[in-house]
Amino acid sequence: MKLTKGTAHNNHFDKEIFTFTKLGDESNGQFMEMEITLEPGGTAGIDALFHRHPKASEIFSVTQGKIKVFKETEAQEYQVGESVTVPPNTPHYFKNANNGVSKVTVRFEPALQYDEFFANFAAWREEHPEWFGSDGSMPLFLSAKLAASYPDHMYLNNVPIALQKLAMSVVYNIGRLFHRNAFMFRYQ
Repeated sequence: MKLTKGTAHNNHFDKEIFTFTKLGDESNGQFMEMEITLEPGGTAGIDALFHRHPKASEIFSVTQGKIKVFKETEAQEYQVGESVTVPPNTPHYFKNANNGVSKVTVRFEPALQYDEFFANFAAWREEHPEWFGSDGSMPLFLSAKLAASYPDHMYLNNVPIALQKLAMSVVYNIGRLFHRNAFMFRYQ
């Protein structure tokens, strides 16, 4: 299935809704945008783990409420009308810093395949919650499938990227032996 502008997925584990507002092919790959709605206590960024995007900048623009962005060793709150850019390869995550709903436009430059990456991730969490732990933890094979299918999109902070690539490749290829048709991507 092809991802279309306006598609939305509810990730109830992290209390966030992804709405895809500008797809990468609409900008000739220069950028993609999505609106993330965060419920009270909501977080974004791999269950609030520090992660990095080695080949893209991520720009957060608050449109409702306020968010707190954790970047390397600092944390700062941003309100409506404020934006912050996280340069490529910078460890970060963000969360709702408001007692109510917060909304943020998230833009990746360049787009790479971030629209499909996040749409598949969010669709899995919305449509197949049984694939995840009760705390929302993602099974290793799903992480490996995302990493193998979308290289250089997202990595954890404290593990060398080369080691993550190697480990995820091994896990993915072993997992395919047992789950060849399981865990299919919704968007291609």
